[in-house]
Amino acid sequence: MVQPPVERHLRQRHWLSQQPDAQVRYRDVGRQPPAHIDHRWIEAAFGTERDAPWAAEVLAHSNELSDELLWADVLVLGVSMYNFGMPSSLKAWIDHIVRLGRTLHYTPEVKDHPFTGAFADRNVPVVVLSSRGDHGMDPGGIYAHMNHLDPAIATALGFIGLHDIRSIAVEHQSQGGEPLAQSVRSSLSATTRLVDDLLRTHASTDSRSFA
Repeated sequence: MVQPPVERHLRQRHWLSQQPDAQVRYRDVGRQPPAHIDHRWIEAAFGTERDAPWAAEVLAHSNELSDELLWADVLVLGVSMYNFGMPSSLKAWIDHIVRLGRTLHYTPEVKDHPFTGAFADRNVPVVVLSSRGDHGMDPGGIYAHMNHLDPAIATALGFIGLHDIRSIAVEHQSQGGEPLAQSVRSSLSATTRLVDDLLRTHASTDSRSFA
């Protein structure tokens, strides 16, 4: 996913300096976007022929994406805000990984909400590193009501049991100059602090990070 390359590099370098045995997988859905969900995908996932060979072929990439997510102990999303929301490539990725039978299970015995996320019993933190052209879009900010990126991510991932979501954003990208430079410095410092916090939490585990 798209994120400032310097921030991504520093975040990974700091993490690996503290936990050199950590495994990191990286997928750039900005440069290699998943196909958007279409009728053939729906038929393969939910239709009467979902056990047919053609259905397995159609869902192969979705299986790969969801397997990557299920493998991870930490998920890092680097994403630019496009027109107050997420890029379509990230939305396509979410549509592939929020999937019944893979990351979501039908549990009719659960009253009121008969779906249980595959991560319901796992503590997998999600870090959202985003970039915004404007400013004041964090909770409590003057333009927070225009931020449809973070809430959409939290809603979709929360549905499969990923509730521990931490967000750090670089703002003022349209304005540039010192406001942008200050936001970058603040974001990098916050990222380093967050990595330290997550490392303390995962100190006793073999960490697997998916970015």
